[in-house]
Amino acid sequence: MRVVETTDGPPRPRAGQKRLTNVAVVRYKKGGVRFEIACYKNKVLNWRNGIETDLDEVVQTTSVFSNVSKGVFASQEDLQRVFGTTDQVEIVKIILQKGELQVSDKERELEYATLFKDVVSIVVDKCVNPETQRPYPAGIIERTLKELHFAVDPKKTAKQQAMEAIPSIQKVFPIERAKMRLKMALPKALHKQFRELLSAENAQVERESATDEGTAFTVLIDPGSFRKFDSFVHKQSDRKGKLEVLSLAVVQEGVSDVHVVEKGLESLQLKQTGNLEARKTGQHTTTEGVKVTTSTGSKGSAGKRCATCGAIFEDAGKYREHFKGDWHKHNLKRKMKGLPPISEEEVENDPLLQEEKQEYGIF
Repeated sequence: MRVVETTDGPPRPRAGQKRLTNVAVVRYKKGGVRFEIACYKNKVLNWRNGIETDLDEVVQTTSVFSNVSKGVFASQEDLQRVFGTTDQVEIVKIILQKGELQVSDKERELEYATLFKDVVSIVVDKCVNPETQRPYPAGIIERTLKELHFAVDPKKTAKQQAMEAIPSIQKVFPIERAKMRLKMALPKALHKQFRELLSAENAQVERESATDEGTAFTVLIDPGSFRKFDSFVHKQSDRKGKLEVLSLAVVQEGVSDVHVVEKGLESLQLKQTGNLEARKTGQHTTTEGVKVTTSTGSKGSAGKRCATCGAIFEDAGKYREHFKGDWHKHNLKRKMKGLPPISEEEVENDPLLQEEKQEYGIF
């Protein structure tokens, strides 16, 4: 790929021609204008996570393009109008932080799979069965999230999405955040207020012992309450109190019994398929607003259902072909953007499809 330098362009790339290889494009749209920068693969996420701080290690050139693949630079007028400056180094930093990383389908699949496994790992590490205080196996958490059709968002951190996933899992089987174990030393004057805080946050005192300056408490708290206890110790005690984190996640050895999980998953599957027998031949509208045509087969046959589109197929061949079609692929794109599915007839007029056509010059 060639990039041709203009006479009024920035010092990089050098005059003449520059071949950009191993390119990852970050795209940013604002004010009806598209801006792109050329980066090194695997470096963009490192920059966003604070791992990489050297801009030269992230971008191949500090030039801002309107189209990297064609080597077309963004105009100075557009840069000034949209960003309020023509300082391309500062603009590159904005695009790096707010832009969308363009990746191939295989790269995107790998990114989503890795992020999904990170979410599963965090749930396993931070959660337990409230009855046994033992963690669930990773395979159980992964299977449950897939049954729930949990879709990861590449713009959110794995930890943030893990916390969002927990309430959904709780609808299937009992699970909660593992307790934190804290040790706090407080003056006697604060004992009454401290016990009120313990009661309000449903915290449990494991050990209590007298000290020269007051009392030392070892307590189990919900991780979401940590800031309240930290604030109480350092502000209410006028910094005379002390707080020490003994354990971020208190768990018992071994893994939790999966019997209760299997019952929860079985119940979930029954809820998802329980209304199939009530479907009639002809057009049907799903709870997501998807209109599909179904046909009844032999008595007792529930058919195969696409969880993404809501369509039901009695014929196995048509069911497999559906996953290769444009309707299913388009609903997958909507799902990744947090949008509900639409019917096959509605795809052609979907604003998302029109936006893609305009972006790639397809009319």
